[in-house]
Amino acid sequence: HAISDARAELQSLEEELKNWNLQCNKLEHQHTEQKKNWNMCKRELQKNEKEMDDAQKEIDDIKAEESTAVDMDADTSTEEQEVAEAQEMLDTIKENQIKLKEQIEENKPTIQDLKDRVSEVSERNKKVLADLEKAQNDLSQYFNEMEMAKQKVEKKRQKLEQYEKIISEHSETVSEAEQ
Repeated sequence: HAISDARAELQSLEEELKNWNLQCNKLEHQHTEQKKNWNMCKRELQKNEKEMDDAQKEIDDIKAEESTAVDMDADTSTEEQEVAEAQEMLDTIKENQIKLKEQIEENKPTIQDLKDRVSEVSERNKKVLADLEKAQNDLSQYFNEMEMAKQKVEKKRQKLEQYEKIISEHSETVSEAEQ
């Protein structure tokens, strides 16, 4: 009865460990997906920052050319249009940067929540594993005790057979002597 209970508890613990491992794998997958999304947003942000730097440099170069060309009476409408386009591009990039920063901030709690859940499941798995090991050790100890008890019974049975044989031989000797 104790063996079947121990086996049932062991099976239950193994099933619980399996379920926790599945949940842990799901959380790790979600964490990986969020990390990929986070990295994509970061790359986009870095790309936008580079484009902003390039656009700002272009604006500064055009303004520098413009300031040196003040003395000339050349038509600067093309350069002014380029400056306006570069400024528009810079504004668009800044808007994208703000959106990406907002997305990154929105994803921070989700990532932290997933990390916390993975940690929690890992702790539970450790506890279930410890319980499982304890149950296995208890079961092994029980089997060892049963084996020792069997060996003692076997030794006593052998002694009993020896005594019965001696008694039988003695009884034969007594009966022969009586005849």
